[in-house]
Amino acid sequence: MKTILSIIVSGISIMGFASAIWADHHGDLAKSGTIHWHTGFQETLVVVNVAEGHIQGTGKATGITYNDAGSGPLHQASGNCFYSFDMIDGAGEG
Repeated sequence: MKTILSIIVSGISIMGFASAIWADHHGDLAKSGTIHWHTGFQETLVVVNVAEGHIQGTGKATGITYNDAGSGPLHQASGNCFYSFDMIDGAGEG
């Protein structure tokens, strides 16, 4: 269960980063350099035990990203991620 939650949270972070770039129309980021940023997401997760060793769930993560410089790429970019999964004995689809 911890493994799937780690995978889900990692995926949400990646999707949040990508959606922040696209949503804020900063898809033309420089090919070099650095961006110092921080983000916060609130996640709602619902998991149901369907049967022994079988779980299903849904989740939603909503958050915002800030550029530490106070402007520029990723500054005040929002993101929403929705997902579902179905696992039997620790393996399944997401």
